[in-house]
Amino acid sequence: MKTPSLAGTDYFSSLTFGIDGNDCSLLLLLYVSAALGSHFRGAIFMVRPSPSGGENEMEITFRISWRRSFNSLAYCDQSTIENGQLIGQLIGVDGNIQCEQGCSGTISDVRYICTDFSVEEDWSFGERVVAYTFLEGADIITIAFSGGDWISPFSSSWRVPTTFSLARRNDTGDINSTPRAIMSPVLRIQEGCNHTIRVPVTDPDNDIVRCRWAVGGECAGICNGFPGAILVPETCSLVYVADQGQGFRAAALMIEDFQPGSTTPLSSVALQFLVLVVDTMRSCSVNPTFVPPTPYDDSCIVVPSGHTLHLRLVASS
Repeated sequence: MKTPSLAGTDYFSSLTFGIDGNDCSLLLLLYVSAALGSHFRGAIFMVRPSPSGGENEMEITFRISWRRSFNSLAYCDQSTIENGQLIGQLIGVDGNIQCEQGCSGTISDVRYICTDFSVEEDWSFGERVVAYTFLEGADIITIAFSGGDWISPFSSSWRVPTTFSLARRNDTGDINSTPRAIMSPVLRIQEGCNHTIRVPVTDPDNDIVRCRWAVGGECAGICNGFPGAILVPETCSLVYVADQGQGFRAAALMIEDFQPGSTTPLSSVALQFLVLVVDTMRSCSVNPTFVPPTPYDDSCIVVPSGHTLHLRLVASS
C-alpha cells in the first residue's frame, strides 16, 4: 500500500481500504469542525457486469453520504457498522435510483450499509451493491439519483447520473465496466494555500480514464460550485489556490473511460463531493506527516476479496 500524501489537508479521523475484486479504493476521511445544514453530502454510482453472469444483469455499486443528525434513518454509530444494517432511506425528502434512458422505472432505493461516520462533522457514509437485469435490446443506459437539498449555501437540488452501455466491447467481447472512485464526503483544505486534490480513480477494464466538469443536468444545483478550481482531466486532479474566502465548495465531476485513440467515452460516472476551506493558522509549508502505527510507505497488506480493511492512521505536524 502506498501511504498517501497529506499535502493541503489536516487531521485524519479514519481510513477505509476496500477490496471487491476489481476495485481497490482508498478513502481518507478528514476532520471538519463545522455546523452543516440540509442533508445531502454527495454520491457516486458505478456499474459493472454482474459476477453471476446473467444476461444483461448489471451490478450497481453506490457510495453515498447524508447528514447524520438529519433523522433516525440517517443516523450511524459503531453499533450500526457492526450490525451491517441498511440505513439512509430518508422517506419524504429523497428518491430512488431511476432509469432515465434505455429503460424506465425504479431500479432500487438508496438504503446503504454504513461504513464510516463522524460525530464532529455530522455525516454518515457508506455503500451498497444492488443487481438489476435490464431488458434485452437496450444499449445506452442512463440511471440517476435526484432529490433535494444540498448543504447550505447551495441548498439546492441534486442529480447524480451514470451512463453506460450494454453492448459488448469489440476488444474483450465483454460488457464494459464503468470507472470506479471513492472520495470523502468533505475534504478540508487550508485558506491561503495552493492545493492539489487528486481523485483516486481506477478502471476494471484498464481503459484510459479522464475527468471533466459536470454540466447542466449532470450536476443540477451545484454546477460551477467550485469557482477558481482548475481540473486536470488526465489525472482527475483539482488545482486550487484557496484565496477566495472560507466556506464550502461543491465539486461535481464526470469520470469517463476511453479506448486508446477514441474521443467517445464508453461510460460517464458522476462524482459529487464537498470541499471546506478553513483557516488553520498554520504556514502553508507545514504539512502533517504520518507516524506509527500508520503502515509504512510501500507496505503490502493482503485483504481477501469482498472484505473491508480498517486501518488506524496517525499524523503529526
